[in-house]
Amino acid sequence: MTLHFTHPAWQTARQLSKAILVSFFLLLSAHAMDMSLPRNHMPELFHPHRTQFACLHEAEFVPAIDPQAERWYQEAEGMRDPRFWDDEIDWSHVITLYRQAAERKHWKAMIDLATLYQDGIWDGDKPLVERKPQAAMALTEEAMRLGIPLAWAVMGNYYRSGFLVPFNPTAAWAFWQKAADMGSPYAQTLIGKSLLTSKDQPDKLLWANEKIGLQMLECAFAQGDGSAAYELGLQYEVIFKNNAKALHYYHEGVKIGSAACANSLFVGFSSVGKDAIIPGAGIDTERSERYKQIRKALEFNPAIRLPNLDKVLPLPPAKLPVWNGDKHQLINAAKAVVTPPPKLPPHPGSSHNNTRYYVPPGMTLPTEPLKVLAYWPDKAPRSGYWLLQLPDDPVLADKVRQLRTANELSQSLAPRYYRAREDLGMPSDWTDWGGGVQQAIMAMLWWELSPNQRLNSRWLYFGEAIPLRQPAWNPLVARQLALCIAPPEQQLMCDGNQTCPQTGIWQSSLAASHPCSKRWAALGVTAQQAYVQAGERFPVPPQTGMGTGAETVIQAGELRWQWLGSATANQMHVDGRMHISLPPQWQDGQG
Repeated sequence: MTLHFTHPAWQTARQLSKAILVSFFLLLSAHAMDMSLPRNHMPELFHPHRTQFACLHEAEFVPAIDPQAERWYQEAEGMRDPRFWDDEIDWSHVITLYRQAAERKHWKAMIDLATLYQDGIWDGDKPLVERKPQAAMALTEEAMRLGIPLAWAVMGNYYRSGFLVPFNPTAAWAFWQKAADMGSPYAQTLIGKSLLTSKDQPDKLLWANEKIGLQMLECAFAQGDGSAAYELGLQYEVIFKNNAKALHYYHEGVKIGSAACANSLFVGFSSVGKDAIIPGAGIDTERSERYKQIRKALEFNPAIRLPNLDKVLPLPPAKLPVWNGDKHQLINAAKAVVTPPPKLPPHPGSSHNNTRYYVPPGMTLPTEPLKVLAYWPDKAPRSGYWLLQLPDDPVLADKVRQLRTANELSQSLAPRYYRAREDLGMPSDWTDWGGGVQQAIMAMLWWELSPNQRLNSRWLYFGEAIPLRQPAWNPLVARQLALCIAPPEQQLMCDGNQTCPQTGIWQSSLAASHPCSKRWAALGVTAQQAYVQAGERFPVPPQTGMGTGAETVIQAGELRWQWLGSATANQMHVDGRMHISLPPQWQDGQG
């Protein structure tokens, strides 16, 4: 992109020169001498009248998230549940979890921890989290070095507020523009809405570039940004007078957590005349009340997502299912659902009658040995499970029979339990192979090994048995952001071009080889589900955000949809009407 030397806030060449000089000297005064600091890498000046914008997605540029770091991050997020007052939260543990995740380059943890250090957490005059400005800046700049788009937007916030850098709105807009071009939906929304005016109003931070503004908002919306959905809905309702499109953006915005979108529909369905969201339709009290309750829930907990909103609140002309007035039922029925992780099988030794190999039910052995002995002791140095490991012998590379012997014996060896000071013995001496014939075979195999293999065999120590830890449940369940339900009673799969054969909640997936697989995976389960009625078409994938009329880069037929069972569908009652219903909750340990 060509460097532009015009800035909307300055109308004359003299003002422009003065502004650039002021910015230059302000930067020099503090940190400009140290160009190793990302804060001093001034991006191209903000150009509101640009003619092109390429929609990039944040997910394609952030570092891959380490699974353990994600568990720490989710635990920290769960501890910050809005149901708790700030002084009820163990902030020291929250900080520890964020820090551990940040050390493994979990980019969201880095940004969240930087925000905590920037502002602190206060209970009146009492600090619950001490402000650490330098630590906040260090985390942000480390994230910038990693190429995290949001970190560049945060640096723009620092320049806007003068946090450890000179107060400089010009620099702030430059960093925001850089972040938007890198794929940050936060920055895309911030800039996009500033371009939706009919004439430049730099004193109000508004400029006339509707085309690019819409493209940026569409790009952010495609990444699941609820604020972008609200701005798009507002533009189509108020400016373009296209209520059908406004209704679409508002409704989809509610799904991705926008309380502002829910409020717009609460007002729109409780109004008549020009204020009605559907002109001439009259007041729809039932729909209005449901959007009102959802707005309150989203205001209380902005982390809530409602991908299955159509189960409780489908758009007109669809009829509303009967609601019993319980706000918790309304919200929970619209949340994502997940199935429990498959249980790990018991250790093979759990069913072994021989006490040497027996592992108690519900227990297993560590996946890696705790110690590898560099010698062959006569007796077990300590109690626990020991495994004899045979080394490879290069001399046997072309000796097929001996290689087969070593492989057969290795497959027969398993961890054996010894008490401390108990004789280990050799496989040829063991009398617990399961019978005289088998013992003879194992002894023969042992002596058919090469001398090198016998002499250099090593004992691996696994210690005592440990509890069999089943795979962790989806953290969204622990945070009450999703429901855990039983697996579906049958496997039913469709592609997105087919007509839905069964009513209920459907989970979509995209092949890992698809060019947009990272974008799709980043949306998560809370954006990959939909409640679909039998006979309807499956939802069209999100747009690229390249602007109005942009092509869809994920074709409908490229998505695979899996039915999550009949229990996810609303149920017909004796009154002949469909009622909102919740699927039975799966409890930990069930099944």
